[in-house]
Amino acid sequence: MDQNDFYPEKPIILEKNTQRKTSQMLVSLILFFAVFFVFFSKDFLFVTQLIFVLLIHELGHFLMMKYFNYENVRMLFVPMMGAFVSGKKNQYFQKESLLVVSAGPIPGFLIGVVLLIVSNSYHSAFLVNFSLLFIVLNYINLLPLYPLDGGQFVKIISKRFTDYFTLIFEFISSLIFIGIGWYIDSWLMMIFGFYMGFRVHTIQSVIRIRKELKEEGIAYESNYAELTRKNYAGIRSKLLEKSKTLRKYIDTVEEEEGNQLLAKQVNSILTNALTFNASLLFKAVLLLVWIFILISPFIVYFLFKEDLISHYGWYFQSLSSK
Repeated sequence: MDQNDFYPEKPIILEKNTQRKTSQMLVSLILFFAVFFVFFSKDFLFVTQLIFVLLIHELGHFLMMKYFNYENVRMLFVPMMGAFVSGKKNQYFQKESLLVVSAGPIPGFLIGVVLLIVSNSYHSAFLVNFSLLFIVLNYINLLPLYPLDGGQFVKIISKRFTDYFTLIFEFISSLIFIGIGWYIDSWLMMIFGFYMGFRVHTIQSVIRIRKELKEEGIAYESNYAELTRKNYAGIRSKLLEKSKTLRKYIDTVEEEEGNQLLAKQVNSILTNALTFNASLLFKAVLLLVWIFILISPFIVYFLFKEDLISHYGWYFQSLSSK
């Protein structure tokens, strides 16, 4: 008899239906618009442009996830923060993951460059502003800071990204966000930095639990679908042992709700190993594209500054006349 037969069946994690995901996205979009509309002195045009740029960026991630058969793919807007797309797979592949994370900022940045070139042909200040929004937001997302796309890219491309490396990387990223927020006097960015610092504390807790699980011979390097009953029971027991809050909450809710919460908590402990299937050439080309975009503003500024001023003088004049 298999020893797993001595353990009860693990719960099946219930996914939200498509209609509910769509309604959540629409509600988050409306809330996002309302908050930014008030924050930016009811500038309808700017907020609409901002949402469109974010939508195009996230649509790149969304479509790429759908192409690679991710499950439970959804898009949400977060007021005063931005937007994100989430999805999951039983098995992650490095090449797919690199394409998914690149599908937002790289096309978005290139769209901005094309719009900037086109804007000069029509002398359209509207198109210049629109293009700069595309360029700036997608450029920021390319920076190697977690959880931006650039930070995700660094994590995926490196084989040495252990739990402790992740901890250090996110801690440094949080300090940089706090520092930038303090320097430019942006309380919003500072709050985001402190939120990242709180995530670091959560990662510390997960690392400690994984360390104890390893010492006790309980395997956590698996996806939820392939997790054995025995290992599920072991991880579940460890979570309840470590969290008084979780134990108290489980005692106050219905059994089904409690089982779903525990299943999701167990799933958060698992490390669904990344299959490193991207060739050296593929990674090198993508890395060069990423680096080139990051340094391109400096190249343009130092080598083509005078040309930009001569070609877009009409735009700078329109700004000074306002």
